[in-house]
Amino acid sequence: MGEIGEKEVREYSGDGSKWGIKISYTYQGKPLGIANVIGMIKDFVGN
Repeated sequence: MGEIGEKEVREYSGDGSKWGIKISYTYQGKPLGIANVIGMIKDFVGN
């Protein structure tokens, strides 16, 4: 099985409407870890 990347995730998940949810994407740029991503989206997610 090949690597699953950004393109494959977006193609499969889309905007989330097929599951009745809304999905937003944030591009990290380079792999800096989960903690970095959480820092990037903290204002979007809130508490």
